[in-house]
Amino acid sequence: MPNPAVNRRSFVLIGATAAVAAAGSGIPMASAATPTTTPAGAPMPVRIVDDKATSATRALFAYLMRQQGKGILFGHQHALSYGFTFTTQDGKASDTKAAVGDHPALFGWDTLILDGDERPGSRDAAEAENIAALSRCIRQADACGGINTLSAHMPNFVTGKNFYDTSGRVVSQILPGGPKHAQFNAFLDRIAKAVKGARRPDGTLIPVIFRPFHENNGGWFWWGAGHTTSAEYIEIFRYTVEYLRDTKGVRNLLYSYSPNSSFGGDPTGYLKTYPGDGYVDVLGYDAYDSSAGSDAWLQGLVKDLAMVARLAEEKGKVPAYTEFGESGEEGRDPQWFTKLLGAIKADPLARRMTYMQTWANFGGSTRSVLRADPGPRLARGLRPLRPGPLHRVRR
Repeated sequence: MPNPAVNRRSFVLIGATAAVAAAGSGIPMASAATPTTTPAGAPMPVRIVDDKATSATRALFAYLMRQQGKGILFGHQHALSYGFTFTTQDGKASDTKAAVGDHPALFGWDTLILDGDERPGSRDAAEAENIAALSRCIRQADACGGINTLSAHMPNFVTGKNFYDTSGRVVSQILPGGPKHAQFNAFLDRIAKAVKGARRPDGTLIPVIFRPFHENNGGWFWWGAGHTTSAEYIEIFRYTVEYLRDTKGVRNLLYSYSPNSSFGGDPTGYLKTYPGDGYVDVLGYDAYDSSAGSDAWLQGLVKDLAMVARLAEEKGKVPAYTEFGESGEEGRDPQWFTKLLGAIKADPLARRMTYMQTWANFGGSTRSVLRADPGPRLARGLRPLRPGPLHRVRR
């Protein structure tokens, strides 16, 4: 989620729009399910952050590595909990399915559920109930055949306000030895409980791609540029991984690093706060367009995505376009998604993104502090999503 000062628009069936564009461009964006074993054939070495990760988690990583260049998986934040085409959260309805007959391949959730600030969490619920709600979301997405991702819009642990409150030099306060370190650990404890509580009917832990401290090269979050040093950022990212992996024994997480655009194709800026190969599984990249799909924006995006893909190949990581969408006022180009996918497809490196994820269809008002920021196993193969109706609506 980029700068809060940028006005974003949501689309009814924003996921469907992307999926239709993908189908038209020849890039399949398909539903997927997570395998518990690596299929027969040429095996791929799996080197991930957690060398004790579950077999399903390792298989997900291997699948995503093999996915490069074969098609881009479509992701949608809060696909089952917010939408324009359904009112009952039954774990089966989604705007994407209503539009194209299939769910997104990736389902995004956020730790705001734990605070009761996003559905299905509730501010009136007990802590254990909100933890269970996040676990349930992960199970529902898995049952739909999808991959789960979890972002973290964490509260300001110094002031008690939200993630947009950049006062208090928060990172320095939550590091070991800091006065707010215990509160940060308590927050991570809730994440651990929710993720460890997400199991399939047979007891298998469901893999989740965890994406903390995203868009940190911008200044709109308390963990962002100007509010902490590069060294502190690297330290808190590493501490988070180590605490969840080693202290809490969470074995079903892959870890994503995802700065915000743009870098002009130069890896120096992207790697300035890189926690290191031992702490990252997914090299992510967030970018929203406020230029109405200008050639300059598309060229810059493709250059950066190619840079991320190149780094991922060098480091043995998964490259992903972890948040994308339009921003700005109404009256934008209805062919935006088609142009975007066409530009990505045309570049031999940029097209190696394994997935692209849009933000949530929160509704027709500004009720949420978040504007559009932007299963049974991964074995069914890829297929283009079927076209559906396209609609646009002002948030």
